[in-house]
Amino acid sequence: MAVTVSSKAAPRSRLRTGQGTDTATTVYRGRRQYVWNNDRDSAYLLRPSGQVIDSCSYNSTRVDAISCL
Repeated sequence: MAVTVSSKAAPRSRLRTGQGTDTATTVYRGRRQYVWNNDRDSAYLLRPSGQVIDSCSYNSTRVDAISCL
């Protein structure tokens, strides 16, 4: 999943895939269906130019799995 944010985004923002009301620090994508795979997936936060700001990947089938929090 890739999400583009404006240059005015808060230094620490929370991205939620479900529905809700956006705030200064939380952005909702408005999805009604499941987005994430249970075993592994990746997320990318992009500038409007396409530059990757941050990313997180997990693989729960591995012992060293991480959580994207």
